[in-house]
Order: sequence, then C-alpha cells, then structure tokens
Amino acid sequence: MKLFDGPAEFVNFLKSDSELREMIAWSDDFISMHENVHKGCKCKERVRMQHRDAAYRDLVVNVIGASRPLQSFLLDYLEEDEVKFKLNTQILLEIT
Repeated sequence: MKLFDGPAEFVNFLKSDSELREMIAWSDDFISMHENVHKGCKCKERVRMQHRDAAYRDLVVNVIGASRPLQSFLLDYLEEDEVKFKLNTQILLEIT
C-alpha cells in the first residue's frame, strides 16, 4: 500500500517523472503552487497553504478520483494494490 500523506509528498512523487506530470492534469501548476508557499510575504503564507491544500484536494478528488484509467495507471506505475491520499488526518481517496 502506498500512502501519500499530503501535498508535499505528492509533489515529490510528481517531480520524479515527467510522464506522470503529463498524465495528471494541473500537476505542473500544483507543483509551482507548492514550491511558492514559503516565498513572499509571511503574512500571506497561511493563505498560500490553504490554496495549495484546496488544489491538492481538487486534484485528488476531481481528477484522479474521477478517472478510472488514471487510477489504474497509478496502481501499475507504483506496483501497488492500494493507494491512499490523505490531507491532514482525512483520507481523500482510496484506490484499489
């Protein structure tokens, strides 16, 4: 079982392979959003984190969760029989 325990872990996974980024819509934008969380004014950092987390939730639920072929691709790519995506303590998606 592979567990993505939040946006940072998923970004590292996406950055590891350009083929993955091509398969998953918004992935390059999501990576940029994550990398920019700690840049700029500290007063806006919390807002940038909230936007990044909302984008992660949308990416997992609305893109990966809605595409069975993409789910199958991820299971095969990871050579796992189950993949889970979490945000904080909430499981957003389980793929089997």
